[in-house]
Amino acid sequence: NTSALGLSQEMGYGPLQSGLLISASNFLSPVGTLAGRFIWHRSSRWRATQLSIFFLLVTSAVASTLILRLILEHDSGASFFAQFLALRCLDGVINSIATFLATTIALVVTPKEEMMPLSMASVGFGNLGLCFGFLLSSIAPTLAFRDGSATVPLHLKVAASLGPGAILWAVAALALSVGTPSSPSAPFYSDIVEEEQVRLQESLDAEAPVEKTPSLEEQDKREQTMRACIAYVLERAFTVAAIEAASSMILETSFGWQPERIGLIVGASCASSGLLMFFILLGRRLELFEDGLVLAVTAPIGALSSLLFVGANRTSAWFILVADVILTASAFSANGVTDGFANAAARQGTLYSLENYTTVKTVLLCMGRVAAPPVARAMIHSFGWNAYAAMQLAVTICGAGTAFKIFTLMRPSETNALRQRCFGWKEVDN
Repeated sequence: NTSALGLSQEMGYGPLQSGLLISASNFLSPVGTLAGRFIWHRSSRWRATQLSIFFLLVTSAVASTLILRLILEHDSGASFFAQFLALRCLDGVINSIATFLATTIALVVTPKEEMMPLSMASVGFGNLGLCFGFLLSSIAPTLAFRDGSATVPLHLKVAASLGPGAILWAVAALALSVGTPSSPSAPFYSDIVEEEQVRLQESLDAEAPVEKTPSLEEQDKREQTMRACIAYVLERAFTVAAIEAASSMILETSFGWQPERIGLIVGASCASSGLLMFFILLGRRLELFEDGLVLAVTAPIGALSSLLFVGANRTSAWFILVADVILTASAFSANGVTDGFANAAARQGTLYSLENYTTVKTVLLCMGRVAAPPVARAMIHSFGWNAYAAMQLAVTICGAGTAFKIFTLMRPSETNALRQRCFGWKEVDN
């Protein structure tokens, strides 16, 4: 995000092509998601974890190394641009396979009543990972060229920022391999977990004042909830990806900020989102507030924060940064809740299963991440910053409407059988 504009200009291109560089890793990610699903259904859970994820992460490290080598052999022009896009696409395909397998494994072994904490924790750790990535890519070039970083060509700075990433992928693959049982008969990969989940769910169903077989009304609410959650995934993906691409561009072009400084600021924004998610998770554990309240508050706040974008390019960069932090944190927090609702509402053996939801969610995430960077940067370049601000406001208002729809479907009440069944609750809020 922070170096794409300068690198694109070195090759003779503009903001639209820089947006394509950012989103290239998501171009073919849906293909990787479908490949991951094929591996999941054709392999045992142990083999899918022990072999596939380890192999995919190692291959991802190789792809990152190829990107590094390509940048070091920098040659401006269409050929370099095409090769760089191709390698970014390859890296995205490989990562999406590993992501699908890891996500599906986590969902399958998680009890229904723990779906919400799992979703919130995954969003929190995901934001901390983004923070670490932005910080690493910002600090690495400065450390690599301490004696004269101002005169170093941009493509070498980009190479320096990507180099540590390739090493980290290899370390992550090794850690996952060591932490994975070497035998398919290990308890984590056997049927013991599933049997315990079935017994637990049966006991909860027996104690809860709801029928064991979902009614037609409950089934319809499940489907409406999952469709609305899927829609919010696309809206959130577009919003956050547009923020990262647009803000980094305007800070560099209008305020003269260096890419290293922008990376640090964007990383801090991601960290704030992660910390807010963990605060919400802690509050939920302490029963300070209810999941639906988080959704009802964060989504409208995110939409209102978009108003800070209007005219911000002519006032102060801090208006943009404040809006970024509030909107990013709100969008991710609401998404953590919607993911938890959708995962809990899923029914295995139907169209609305965990595997199908994970597949569609990943594809829509990729669609939003592919479209947002080039659209946002091209809109700023062609129509101005306020046109982008209006677009962002419209998208966040749609997201708030979708969140309100989910809230009404999952609102706690004595008659909400869907809510009680999804989370195994025996009691409801007063």
